[in-house]
Amino acid sequence: MSFTTFKDKYVFHLFPLWSEPLQDSFAHSIEEFGILGLSYADEVENYPRYKGIYKYICKNKAGAAEINDLFDDRLGRLGAFWFPSFKEDIVLTSNIGASDLNIDVEDIEYSTFFPATPGTGRYIFIYVNSNKWFARKITGVPSSTSLTMESSLGEAITMARVKMISFLYLGRFDIDEIEWTYVTPDVSITDLYFIELPNEYADLS
Repeated sequence: MSFTTFKDKYVFHLFPLWSEPLQDSFAHSIEEFGILGLSYADEVENYPRYKGIYKYICKNKAGAAEINDLFDDRLGRLGAFWFPSFKEDIVLTSNIGASDLNIDVEDIEYSTFFPATPGTGRYIFIYVNSNKWFARKITGVPSSTSLTMESSLGEAITMARVKMISFLYLGRFDIDEIEWTYVTPDVSITDLYFIELPNEYADLS
């Protein structure tokens, strides 16, 4: 497989089909107590879970097999891995040096909307191209336009090379099987469902 790891978990770095809108949402899990009469609902987690549905097109059978291999390796819904939001959640405002820990970004009121808890905003995916990307944890917020990464990138990256910086989520496939529709003998299309696992960030190395 071409999937490499971040904190011992595979990263699903393959970008979806851009001609189709991305479908995503946040969901709270609740547990309801009481069958008859009055009932009480309580949150299973104390923060939302991110869910995404993304469409993929593979130009050859090898591309579909690569996704199938990850699905099989993760035993479907069982195994955790990383997946980006595939959105431009953070915008760079300057180049990133090879040894830089701080990155300059547009103000998104990070400290206000993304508290120091696992989940949305805590991990980022810096996408350069299909063969080069970086996954990092955000460990500090020096200012409203600066974020501190856990480690440097190890090489200089200009703003022009960065296609997108997305939030990165720890999650699983949210489907029991992958179904491919073949539009030609080689070209196939599928929808992949992802869901975040907030309680499992604590198990990261």
